[in-house]
Amino acid sequence: MTCGNHSESFLDAEDQRVLLGIARQAVDRWVNARKPVDWEAFDLTDRVRQVGGCFVTVRNAGKLRGCIGSIVHVDPLAQSVRDNAIGAASR
Repeated sequence: MTCGNHSESFLDAEDQRVLLGIARQAVDRWVNARKPVDWEAFDLTDRVRQVGGCFVTVRNAGKLRGCIGSIVHVDPLAQSVRDNAIGAASR
């Protein structure tokens, strides 16, 4: 996982776990209820609250379902992960 000009080391294991949880729940909730998950309801660190871009890849049974991302840093990273997870699963 990368964020902006930072490598994976920018995010610690806990940040990565939380962002993966946001992505998985975002896809599940969107597919089943067509509603976005509230990313602010997660236990977020300052790092994932920072504005940042990301790319999210969704696989189903090991097969690529979608990949989408943003290189422009407009929203908090946690929100970018949620929105791009929904996009990767639905577009």
